[in-house]
Amino acid sequence: MSAPAFPRAAQRIEAAYRQQRLRIRSQVLAAVAAAWARLHADQQQTIQSVTGLVAAGQGAIAQLVDAYLTQSQIAQVGTGTLKGLDPALYTTTVLRRIAAPVIYARPFGAYGAFIAQGADEATAVRAAQASATKLAATDMQLAQTHAARDWMTGDAYIVGWRRTLNPPSCKLCTVAASRTYRISDLMPIHEHCDCGVAPLYGHEPVASVGTTVRIDEDPEIGPRLMADNWSNVGPRLIDKPLA
Repeated sequence: MSAPAFPRAAQRIEAAYRQQRLRIRSQVLAAVAAAWARLHADQQQTIQSVTGLVAAGQGAIAQLVDAYLTQSQIAQVGTGTLKGLDPALYTTTVLRRIAAPVIYARPFGAYGAFIAQGADEATAVRAAQASATKLAATDMQLAQTHAARDWMTGDAYIVGWRRTLNPPSCKLCTVAASRTYRISDLMPIHEHCDCGVAPLYGHEPVASVGTTVRIDEDPEIGPRLMADNWSNVGPRLIDKPLA
């Protein structure tokens, strides 16, 4: 099944959205890594700095989603209004239902483990930076998916959504992007996922046909594509559909 065609203006808006969203993501991840390198001797200060950076990124993503979906709707149906998404609804604490400082204390576990194993300081810091930036990337992706769902829910013009890719994409995301979904079907994600969301317009309901992959309900981040494990090196994704 191929992805549906969209008006050229909507495609341009989607491309601009993807570029801006990935720019925000890159800037936040770089800032998180830099903060960890600069402040890691003081755990409290590091966590405070990193959680602030991530929250700012999540707020920027929520505002960008609002602007993008508004412009997309204008391009598609000739009218659209900003919905004023509240950035406070898309923070780590709200989305994971665990306090952000608790989440961002976790990289210190990676740091301490490497030090305990005799690794040098630079190696331990790099491990912690990888852990912190992975958490931050997931949290910003969660902000996007939840903000998009909230924006689309109850909208009179939108009948569903599709997943958009940022190549190179994994096999699971590629398969998932060939299908359409109801608004209630919140996009499942995985670590390092950077897929986008594009609304569908029309007068007929969109029947979700699923992703043809197993979905795992993570207690913190909600539905995500099933993985073999969850570790500091990232999950090994199952790369074929499951019955």
